[in-house]
Amino acid sequence: MKPQSVKTDKTGIAEKEAAETVYWVEICVRGKIGPEAGAQDLSTEASELLAIITTINRKAKHR
Repeated sequence: MKPQSVKTDKTGIAEKEAAETVYWVEICVRGKIGPEAGAQDLSTEASELLAIITTINRKAKHR
């Protein structure tokens, strides 16, 4: 396996995990599970991380 292939495999896994995190945070927010105080901040941060990882993954695939 080429080093570039390993990198895109790992960033692909990170992207899937980040997407799942966004999903579960949204479930918790909508279900009013846990304190509301930081829920919106957590949701925003998870979405931002997903966007960053997605960008990294796309750029890694085009190299």
